[in-house]
Amino acid sequence: MNNIWRIWDDKLNINSVMDYFGYPMTKNEANHKIYHMGKDHAVVFHTGGGQLYYMCSRPEKKLRVFDLVLTGCSKTEKDSSKGIWNKVDECYSYLNSKKEFQLANLTLNKGEIVNDSFNHFEEFAKTLQSSSLLEDESLKVCFEERLFEDKEGLLYFPFYNLSNNLTGHVQQKDSKTFPVAESDTSMSIWFSQVPKKIQQLIVFNNPIEAISFQQKFKLSNAVYLAIKNINYETSKILVQIYKQTKVTKMMLSFTGNSKIEGYIDDLMLISCINDGKFFIKLEKDHLMIRFDPESEKAISQLHKEIQKYNQALTKDYLKFNKVVDHTLVNQKSMVLSKHKEMVACKLPIEINALRYFLWSYYRNYLGKMIDIIKPQTQNWQYEYNQSTNASQREISAYKIAV
Repeated sequence: MNNIWRIWDDKLNINSVMDYFGYPMTKNEANHKIYHMGKDHAVVFHTGGGQLYYMCSRPEKKLRVFDLVLTGCSKTEKDSSKGIWNKVDECYSYLNSKKEFQLANLTLNKGEIVNDSFNHFEEFAKTLQSSSLLEDESLKVCFEERLFEDKEGLLYFPFYNLSNNLTGHVQQKDSKTFPVAESDTSMSIWFSQVPKKIQQLIVFNNPIEAISFQQKFKLSNAVYLAIKNINYETSKILVQIYKQTKVTKMMLSFTGNSKIEGYIDDLMLISCINDGKFFIKLEKDHLMIRFDPESEKAISQLHKEIQKYNQALTKDYLKFNKVVDHTLVNQKSMVLSKHKEMVACKLPIEINALRYFLWSYYRNYLGKMIDIIKPQTQNWQYEYNQSTNASQREISAYKIAV
């Protein structure tokens, strides 16, 4: 490799270089140390033959001192007149001149040596046990090795990235879920076991919702997924799984603290899936959406449906008032307009408007790929607790409709 700085990869102590660049240590274990680097965390370990580190979002990609120096120098704002390679060379000159940065000064014992494939999330996983919920055979078939608990009985869900590497766990506590410690869900998802025959692919934003859904419908040929962070990376994983499973459609069933949250998450995911064709911006009291009209037929149909909604909104207003307040009605109406070669829609943040637009858009543009299903109550936990079990055939009754 044409890189003169690489010769120092086995001579400089990554931990000392982390300190030099000001990355704070958040954990100091016997066989690894963890540093906070921006929105991510870096895990430093020793293989006996040298030091390596990885970012928690991508534990499969092992890095060396040069990668750390390059990252640190790229973020250095002093001497902005100097180019990046000048900064890197000056940094190495300084590090090599100080004994405290030399790896030779580091003493190790056998307990600190690990192999090249080390992933501290795998070590943490060994402290967990299978959840007692898996005593239910219908849950065990779907969620074995995907549902764990600690000694106190708190649930843990493992998240995997596009390379199928464990990037941490999400814990359930008081009906909420959150990443444990430095676990990273920004580029990873949770998913269930894959049956021999796949008939449904169902996506949630919370693994607990998937469990409640399975308890209610007791499916035998479904793959469940949960996306905690809706972005391009996680949507890329979703699309890849969709293509591999070869199901006709995938089902989206995002919920939240309110139904509005669930509908906004649906739109956010559609934006990520339709990269370059669908854009969404969250304003104070409305959403601004831009999308590719694709065909005259599709946009004409969507326009008619939005007109129908706005007319019904005006008609309902007149049930309570003799004269229409156009300013007020327009505030809660959907407005379509032309934006260069795209179509723009001003969408009020109101449950009926969100549901109607989402239904109209996916019916005209995504009907071949996606079905959107929603519980009648706030979420699938409530739905399962407040109603009887349902058969697979009854899932269609939960598809959104107006």
